[in-house]
Amino acid sequence: MLAHSIPCLPKSWHWSAMRLTRGEITKEMCLLMQAEAPGQAAGGAVANSDTEMKQLYRCIYVDVSFVKSIIGIIMAFEIILSLLGLIIVSASYIEACDFLYGKTYSYFDFVTASCFFTSGAWYILNALGVLKKFGVIRWDIGELIWCGFYTFNFLISSSVLAAHSCYQESYKAGAAFGFFCLIVIAGHGIWELKRFFDKRRQSSSSQSRGHVYEDPPVANAAVEDDSKY
Repeated sequence: MLAHSIPCLPKSWHWSAMRLTRGEITKEMCLLMQAEAPGQAAGGAVANSDTEMKQLYRCIYVDVSFVKSIIGIIMAFEIILSLLGLIIVSASYIEACDFLYGKTYSYFDFVTASCFFTSGAWYILNALGVLKKFGVIRWDIGELIWCGFYTFNFLISSSVLAAHSCYQESYKAGAAFGFFCLIVIAGHGIWELKRFFDKRRQSSSSQSRGHVYEDPPVANAAVEDDSKY
């Protein structure tokens, strides 16, 4: 039966779902997911104090607050700049230059391509709100490591590419985009480092407010002895 092939449906739906089409069942499942959301605004948008989720397609929601935020714009620039650097250097194949500095160009291609795919995947996961569903994991530490890794590799690869440009303007332009991406990723790392210390400061302040101080037992004993006289 169709109802038994969808294990996520409640048990009360098993008999009624046999008379529904797949489209109707998908619609009911989306309504169930919306009911579990923190709040729903007009126009298919789900919003709370931190996020603003907007329905993109059926059960797919986009975190509009992340897309409009500073960190979302920074990550979008990382994707665009790394892709432009990859396209420029990959399309500028010259046999004589590649024979001399082929390893330099391959290293730059690896850095830009891996940055494009990882930053793109990171952006999609944030935009779909997937990472916020697993808030127990310290994603900020992972982003700090990612920023440090690519800041170092873009510095090395762009510097070597600029030094071994083989008098070609295309390679110089690719190195320029590499330096631009380096600046953006460094700004991303500084922003994440600031948020990391802000979270630690907030957690330490909340723990200090929640701590209850008690009088030393010696002082209490002294008060009791005075009360006897």
